[in-house]
Amino acid sequence: MGCSFPFSRKESCMLIQFTVKNFKSIKDTVTLDMQAVSGIKEHRDHILELGDDGFLPIAIIYGSNGSGKSNILKAIEIVRGMVLGRIGGGEAVPFYFSKEAVNDPCKFEIIFASNCAEYRYRLHVKEAMVVYESLDRIPRDSWHRSSLFERKENAVTVRKVLKIATDKQDEAIDVRDNETFFGRLIRLFPENEIINDAMNFFVSGLDFMQEGQDADILLSDALSQEDVWDLFRSMASELDLDIVDLKVVGGKIKVTHQIGTSKYEIPLDAESSGIRKIIYLLPVIANSLLKGQAVMLDSGMLELHPMILKHILGYYLDKSSNRKHAQLILTSYDMITLDKDFLRRDEIWFAAKSEHQRTVLYSLADFAIEEERIKDKKYAKRYLEGVYGADPYIRNTINWNEVFTNMGDSD
Repeated sequence: MGCSFPFSRKESCMLIQFTVKNFKSIKDTVTLDMQAVSGIKEHRDHILELGDDGFLPIAIIYGSNGSGKSNILKAIEIVRGMVLGRIGGGEAVPFYFSKEAVNDPCKFEIIFASNCAEYRYRLHVKEAMVVYESLDRIPRDSWHRSSLFERKENAVTVRKVLKIATDKQDEAIDVRDNETFFGRLIRLFPENEIINDAMNFFVSGLDFMQEGQDADILLSDALSQEDVWDLFRSMASELDLDIVDLKVVGGKIKVTHQIGTSKYEIPLDAESSGIRKIIYLLPVIANSLLKGQAVMLDSGMLELHPMILKHILGYYLDKSSNRKHAQLILTSYDMITLDKDFLRRDEIWFAAKSEHQRTVLYSLADFAIEEERIKDKKYAKRYLEGVYGADPYIRNTINWNEVFTNMGDSD
């Protein structure tokens, strides 16, 4: 197989590319690509190397409200959730603004890598039912693509390379309409070497943090891991938060601050909104860096001081802290990170709405920028000027004199 390891060991997993079509605000195919663009010369030290390939540690998606930024992250979450049996196919909602789109499946494709191989998983969902599914593999020792399985509705073909006995295959292919076959393989054959290698990406290689989650439970779980807790404390100290302890008392999280030589314990819900978000965020970041996870963060969880946000992103860009090839994919409105001295062009993405309310996704690397002029480029300024698109179109159509006249205000 070209890669032998004990099943308990978690190999490096990396997101390479994600493609989605006909999902919520996304009508036409959009692709988020984490492969480093070879022609980009700036910040080459950011590139994460796996074999002969180079990948990006960060992708930041900018765009106006309602542009569909969050739907891209949600689509990735749905694929993982359906594979692991945590999310039903009903979450896969077709494009909102077309009567015809409801008759077509939502289509997802995710390409990811382990130390052993590269995988491509495709999933098509229509009316909560899986109508197509396939998994391909390219071993790193041969680079020969092979199909592991293909499913068309309930007709499943399992390839010999998976080495699943015929009598066991009969049990496996008895798959429900709303169940992924990949997930079924994970549940039935977790010790199969190839399945184990591929499933690690979904089980331990991806994490999500969005508003609406039960953050207290996530925090308690993360801090139960000693290495995560130790790194959290170091991060909190580095950010000058004066937090020295967190603990669960009677089902509630208590925060201990040290002010001078004195310590004070207060409930987590008494902290400011900004401090709570930092406390929720840092263990996720710590776990990601220690385990080599790809983390998806929605902008609602990033209402932080710009310098704190930039410092946290720096953990992923610096190879001394990002030794396990962790990745961070986030949506943002914060202009401080839209900086040529901070990010590569292929780490900067824009989500925009077409005239038909369709989400389009593109990278700053798609813009032709003459290399000799790049030092003069101020990305944030040009974005706000509308050069890159993906900004809100504000019409200024309110007649304020008329508004207040109608209220009877004569001033």
